[in-house]
Amino acid sequence: IFNKAKPVYEEFKGWKSDISQIKDFEELPHEARDYVSRLEELVKVPITMLSVGPSRDQTIVRK
Repeated sequence: IFNKAKPVYEEFKGWKSDISQIKDFEELPHEARDYVSRLEELVKVPITMLSVGPSRDQTIVRK
């Protein structure tokens, strides 16, 4: 099955702002929200948790 797979390459705009202290999804830069939305489309599953840094408390929980 994998020998028939074809890679899909997509480019997204990035962001330079520090998101490590953000606690709410809507506060993320729109480029970050667009990226997460595209991932949800591709995997067909809602993304409910996002890590914005190395610490456990640097997590956004979406409802």
